[in-house]
Amino acid sequence: YPRIMQLLQEARHAEAERLCNIALKTLAASNYLLWFYLGVARQFQGKIVKALEAFQKTHVIAPNDIEVINACASCFEQLKRHQEAYDTTLKAYQLAPDDSAVCANLGVALEKLGKLDEALSCYDTALSYNPKNQVALTNRGTLLTKLGRRLEGLAHNRQAHVLCPEMFGLLYNLVDALIGMFQYDEALTYCDAGLAWMLRHAYMMFKKGMILSCLCRYEDAQKYLSMAQVIEPGILRNLLPNLRQAASNASMYVDARMLYFDAMYQQQLCCFWRDRGQYIKILNNTIQSPDLPYALVHTAEFGFRSFSLEIDAKARLKLAKNIGNHVRDLAWITGLPPFTFKPHKRQRLRIGHVSPDFRQHPVGYLSRQIYGLYDREKFEVFAYSLIEVSADDQIYQHIKKTCDVFREVANLNTFELADLIHQDEIGILVDIADYTTHAKPEAMALRPAPIQISQNGYLESMGGGIVDYVVTDAHVYPVGGESFWHEAVVRMPHHVLPYDNQIDNAPIDAKRSDYGLPEDAFVFCCLNKSYKIEPEIFGVWCNILKAVPNSVLWLVNKNEQTRTNLQNEAMLRGIEINRLIFAPFMSDVAQHCLRYQMADLFLDTLWHNAQTTGLDALWQGLPLLTREGDGVSSRSAASCLHVLGMPELITQDVAEYEKKAIYYAKHPAELLALREKLKLARYSSSLFNTALTVKHLESAYEMVWQRYEAGLPPETIDVPSLAEVNH
Repeated sequence: YPRIMQLLQEARHAEAERLCNIALKTLAASNYLLWFYLGVARQFQGKIVKALEAFQKTHVIAPNDIEVINACASCFEQLKRHQEAYDTTLKAYQLAPDDSAVCANLGVALEKLGKLDEALSCYDTALSYNPKNQVALTNRGTLLTKLGRRLEGLAHNRQAHVLCPEMFGLLYNLVDALIGMFQYDEALTYCDAGLAWMLRHAYMMFKKGMILSCLCRYEDAQKYLSMAQVIEPGILRNLLPNLRQAASNASMYVDARMLYFDAMYQQQLCCFWRDRGQYIKILNNTIQSPDLPYALVHTAEFGFRSFSLEIDAKARLKLAKNIGNHVRDLAWITGLPPFTFKPHKRQRLRIGHVSPDFRQHPVGYLSRQIYGLYDREKFEVFAYSLIEVSADDQIYQHIKKTCDVFREVANLNTFELADLIHQDEIGILVDIADYTTHAKPEAMALRPAPIQISQNGYLESMGGGIVDYVVTDAHVYPVGGESFWHEAVVRMPHHVLPYDNQIDNAPIDAKRSDYGLPEDAFVFCCLNKSYKIEPEIFGVWCNILKAVPNSVLWLVNKNEQTRTNLQNEAMLRGIEINRLIFAPFMSDVAQHCLRYQMADLFLDTLWHNAQTTGLDALWQGLPLLTREGDGVSSRSAASCLHVLGMPELITQDVAEYEKKAIYYAKHPAELLALREKLKLARYSSSLFNTALTVKHLESAYEMVWQRYEAGLPPETIDVPSLAEVNH
């Protein structure tokens, strides 16, 4: 035993294993300590299956030994057999419920199974028995962050580091938590302390590179990022989630300025505006500069991010052009020959729809009905689903059932997807994702269909050369609005977006208090996602609240960090935080929509208007006040109101917006008349007439196809208004 223990302590695990085997064969085959040491020796060598066999034999001999049970559970975790790990750890807990280590291990097992709240409870229990339990101290902070409780996570990591300053992992967690809360100067101080402790710790080095990037010290940042990658070549894949799916042999490089832009956008997502002015200035300069690295702000995600930022239409168009060029370069880098198309001889024109959002997603809800409403005598409807969707997703199942052909293409690469579309002989390919999350614009750039159209998902230019047409409407794209687009425009006679008008909008029998709202207050509402909220409009909202004393503002409760940031901003503007009321997330879309009936007036955001949320509010009879901007993303709500025949809710500047919001809050009779007008308009106008919207789309497809067959290039097309059809 002493010799085996010595070998294990000296990390001479192979020799320890050999000696254990000799002893078990010649001395004591039933000795549980020898089996246990054998398991330890094997586990340290990465022989996890063999280690588990040894630990299980130990367990048979000593079934109530907690250390042995924990060792078995550890092996199950390493083998990713998480349910067995939990079941095993639970046995240890039943034997020793007041053992700190056992409670912490049970927390780990629960966390692996996705039972996060239960895991947190176990970590709390473990720390109540032993405040210095290393597993619980380390995991609790990261779990709080995972649960969206970043403030609590940071507080825990601070306390844990003070309690156990000798644990490097806790120092690393504190640095990570400070970065997540955008406290870069303090994070840098702790990071330097960590690197003084472990000079070549690649992950701490990379964190320092990230911090320096956020402080705009790009040259210093790049040095640390590069050194970290030299020490640990896989670090980018491990730390940056969007690179995890990249090919194992792919050459990877991360630019410090890209990390800066990403960090600044993360700040906007949770309404942390301290660095916003500098961020937008640098972003605008980068878009316009010809001297910076080509791909710096030309990747697809920057397109969608720009919607909610103060970037004018001209700069957005430049950004779109840059992104389009970059996407086309990526698509054709393999040197593949372009697709060729046979003369169309099919009786029905095939319309292909490409999207990751045939599911419970705003785009999925908006478009759910359209696939089943196409005229099947003229069109065949294909769909290409870009991500894997749960089989119990009702939107997914409905869309799948109403398409003629529904293809799951999540596992196809760019060329394979484009080739499949081409083999399907799609006549008109409709991209419903463009540059949004999970999209595959490179497949569109390979031009697998003779006519390609952008529709519904993005509503801005893709930069030219990727799609031929973009579907918009006469208000978003008025005559003379060519500055918004690189593509030819299909101008619909009414609003461009469809809507699922089967969502219930009957009056509900509920009280405001059921939703956490005061019964006697005026309820202003904006259930837009938090990234659409920016300082100017929030300041206007606070002015409105000041002018209407008995009023509250109803917002979305995304997470603790966003909620706290908005409360802090309100206090800075002289508004008590109890006048901001946060609506919890509701997965049931029907129930989410019905709660709009509890509000008095929807206050729209400026740069990125309400789209799905705005349609939901109007369908429920809630008036929406908007300011009409100069970019597409800031004109979509006004477009809805024009179609409804309610221009009185459209303002041209923030002063008029503020004045009208206050007016309607103080003139209940006028607001009631407005609500009654809206309730009638939602049934009489074409905005929610989804069947009519599809008829207009069909006309659009026929018109662009006729131009194609006549050998004519794409040009702006005005779709004529058709006779009303039944809702």
